[in-house]
Amino acid sequence: MRNIIFILTLLFVTVVNAQNNVTGSVTGNDGLPVIQATVTLQQKCDSVKELRVVTDNDGKFTINVDKGKYILSISSVGYENYESDLSVNGSKDLGIIKLDLSSELLDEVTVMANYSDMKQNGDMTVRVKGNPLTKGKSTADFLKLINGLVVTNEGISVRGRNDTKIYIDDQQITFEQLKAIDPTMIAKMEIIPNADGSYGVNTIGGIIKIYLREELGLLGSAVFNPNFNSDGIRETASNLSLLYSRGKLTLRNYISWQPFTRYTYRSRHDEFIDNILSRQTYTKDIREKERLYEGLSMKYSLSKLDRIDIYGGMSLFGTDNDMTSSSGESLLKTRTKGSPAYYSVGAQYKRWFGRDSLSYFHFRSSYKRSNEYSKINYLQNNTADMAKMRANSDIVSVNPLLFLDFNGISNLKMGVDYGYLIDRHEDDGTKTLNYILDGNYQFKETDMGAWAYYSQNIGKKFNVTAGLNYHGTQYVYRDNLNSANGLKYWQKGLYPSVSAQWTINKDRWRILNVSYRRKYSLPNYNYMLPTVTWINENQYSIGNTNLTKQDFEMASVYYTFNRNVSVLYDFNYGYNIINVLMYQDEDKPGVYFTRPENTGWSISHKLGITYSGKLFGFWYTNTNLTTVCNRLSMPQKRIDDIYFKFNSNNNFTVVKNVSMNLWIFANSKSKNLSYENGTTYGVSTGVHWSLMKDKLKLNLYYNGLFYNIGKTITFGNGWKLSRKELTHVSNVELYVSWNFHLGKRISNQNIPPAILDSDRQIPTF
Repeated sequence: MRNIIFILTLLFVTVVNAQNNVTGSVTGNDGLPVIQATVTLQQKCDSVKELRVVTDNDGKFTINVDKGKYILSISSVGYENYESDLSVNGSKDLGIIKLDLSSELLDEVTVMANYSDMKQNGDMTVRVKGNPLTKGKSTADFLKLINGLVVTNEGISVRGRNDTKIYIDDQQITFEQLKAIDPTMIAKMEIIPNADGSYGVNTIGGIIKIYLREELGLLGSAVFNPNFNSDGIRETASNLSLLYSRGKLTLRNYISWQPFTRYTYRSRHDEFIDNILSRQTYTKDIREKERLYEGLSMKYSLSKLDRIDIYGGMSLFGTDNDMTSSSGESLLKTRTKGSPAYYSVGAQYKRWFGRDSLSYFHFRSSYKRSNEYSKINYLQNNTADMAKMRANSDIVSVNPLLFLDFNGISNLKMGVDYGYLIDRHEDDGTKTLNYILDGNYQFKETDMGAWAYYSQNIGKKFNVTAGLNYHGTQYVYRDNLNSANGLKYWQKGLYPSVSAQWTINKDRWRILNVSYRRKYSLPNYNYMLPTVTWINENQYSIGNTNLTKQDFEMASVYYTFNRNVSVLYDFNYGYNIINVLMYQDEDKPGVYFTRPENTGWSISHKLGITYSGKLFGFWYTNTNLTTVCNRLSMPQKRIDDIYFKFNSNNNFTVVKNVSMNLWIFANSKSKNLSYENGTTYGVSTGVHWSLMKDKLKLNLYYNGLFYNIGKTITFGNGWKLSRKELTHVSNVELYVSWNFHLGKRISNQNIPPAILDSDRQIPTF
């Protein structure tokens, strides 16, 4: 009995000693949490005994220790080491421990390695909150430092593929909206090179998901972003992002105001008949715009297992475009004034199956409305005329999905998609000049699909993901002025995909990823409408109601030697490809028009190599060189072409709070079935300042320091058209960001609103 009492007493003392918790929170001098900092407690009487943990996403840590005297040390990339003596007589909260920035220049490769993680299926997570590389930079500039991404003024490509979709949580936003969000608002980013069906079964490019910071109280960012060139002020933009959290409720408000935008485009069009210059047309197009965007979202946690999100927004425009086109003694002037408006509302419900479960059910629905009106005044050689165009559309989507996780080793994701679009057009054409015909038509599109993806980890180094998508689309086109022009047809297909990744050495970032997928691409519905848009005095564009979907067989091999060097091979076979072709107008001598058509097939091979890392102690580069080999075919015509693409983003650390960037791009001469493009290149530079512990950022850019825009040449039967851009590309841009935070921190999630601008595209070059 005495032995039992002795053993119980000994166990009790041991348990009591093990319940001494040392807690704390690690931040930088700017107050932001330091993530993945290493916290070590070493016992003074026993230098061998050492306890070590890392801080979580809020910079917090907890260590269970015995009573005694210790040496506390904290280390993190980019910060000075912290060390102090610590006596533990019971549980102790050390409060906030601040780390000073390192006096040494940061090693961007090491920082990116500590703030990024590659999943076994190939997805990559990059932590933004507390990341030293974001200091003084905009979100677009930070993305330029990530291996596998190529960032240009037009958008982002992931592993060589364009058409990247960008999301904040589960809501899609535009690249322009992403650039307006400061990195201090972002907790982390997830880069998904192979998208599953939840992002749309026709998604061709990669996915970038943004997760905002998790704060209680008020978190905000105000951005002022003007732009100037030799013509004067080009653009003034102001953005305000606010995130407020209290208890179970989270509110986010985003306001973007562009009171003035003025872009001037100049070009020269040369017409050759039988290789003899017959006419030159000079065009000057001044496009002015003002824009107000307001978006509001609300998230409410019904319990610890479910939440509901409601969001909405509006985008209001005022446009005023003046075009002057002259050739010889002929002169055409047009002035187009419009007032488009776009509205969006949506709701989402998400429920997890248990507190420790990763499985969930997610229901998403949205409604979008657009109203567009424009009035066009024409003046040709003292003859005036006018046209009016009205259009409105309604879009409804419903997307439930189910995610089932099986012990973190495998998962099944499946869902159904339903979408309905109706687009109505009414055109009051010109009465004298015969530029615009009367029109009254509508276009309906119904999309239905179902998809399922299964992902399986094999050991710790292999992953295989396979999916199958079914999709069907019904098109209905009705011409209210001539019923004989109506169309109705159904398109459907099965689209499989499979990807496999071998993580050869995770520490050295050596991986091999092989993927195959069959995809389709629907034509932009505005390509299908017979709306006429005049480009200049001798050229216009028009849609094609007979367009059908394009199909693609895509395969890729992606290999990384280490964190610095990666190689990509991408194969793409497309059939029923849409190309924009140019023709002579038989009824208007000397006038040409462009129209999209399903022309034939294409085979494309891409081989690219990327280096992302330090060249010298102060110089970090993300440089990509790609070779493209194309074969394109249509009846009675085939094109074989090879061209090169070069893109290099470079960051130079000057001092601790000042850095410079240099962007260089070049595209060699290329051609397709429609036209040829000349060699294009450009060089831009900028300076980044981080002030007041990164609460204030000042970025100054000189875009187009050197540049060349090659000619675009189109050939026909006995004729050739050459277009030379004369626009002043060089401009100066200022980016000022003020970031603030009021309140205490909690963990929460939020979904911000997003309204996409009109995706109407004019089928031209």
